[in-house]
Amino acid sequence: MLTEQDWDPAAEFNEYPAEESRPLDCLRSPKMLETNWRDFYRAAILELDSSLLKIRLKAAEDAINARASDGRASREERSEMNDALSTLRRLKKVDR
Repeated sequence: MLTEQDWDPAAEFNEYPAEESRPLDCLRSPKMLETNWRDFYRAAILELDSSLLKIRLKAAEDAINARASDGRASREERSEMNDALSTLRRLKKVDR
């Protein structure tokens, strides 16, 4: 079974490479949280393997909810997150 720690979205979507010299700093930054949810979201909506889709949907939802609870997201980003969550809910219904 693929777990969140087995899958690294940055390997597939290397748009925002982590700073190698201080890896823990990037986990704490608002930019990393913002990037993180988008990477998980992209991975979920592009997943073709139905056995992995549920895992990716859950990971994307968790990442979006973590960013939303952070409180530093802009109004525009919050709107994007709401749209993303709506899309993920639709994908869940289709996957049943």
